[in-house]
Amino acid sequence: MPLSEQEYEGMMAYAPDRFTRHQISCRVFEEARALTEAAGAKFVVAVLRSGDSIEAKEVDKTPPMETMFVKQLLERGFDVVDADPNKPFEDISFYPTDIHPNSSANKHFAAVIGEKLDTMLN
Repeated sequence: MPLSEQEYEGMMAYAPDRFTRHQISCRVFEEARALTEAAGAKFVVAVLRSGDSIEAKEVDKTPPMETMFVKQLLERGFDVVDADPNKPFEDISFYPTDIHPNSSANKHFAAVIGEKLDTMLN
C-alpha cells in the first residue's frame, strides 16, 4: 500500500529497540541457515546498508562489518558479505516512496555478492 514519507516515518515509532531487533534477526537467520543447509545449500548474509547508516546522509560511516549486529552474526558463525556501497543514503535507498528498482545500487550489490560467492564456490 502506498505511503507518504510522513506516514512511513510515523511507523518507525513502533519499531522495537536495536537490541531486540538484533536478537530477533539473529534467531530468524539461524533458522533460515538451518533450513538452507538441510537442503544442501550455503547460507550467506549480505549486508546492503550499515545498521548505523539508516538515517545517515553522509558517507564514511562505521563499516558494516564493525557494527554490533554483524559482529553477533560473525560470532554465531555466519558467512557475511559487506555489500554497502558507502554512498549517500538518497543514492541507494529502497523506501516505499522511492523509484524502484534502484539500478545503480543493485549493480553494486550484485557485483560484491557475486565476488563473495565466487570465492566461496572456488
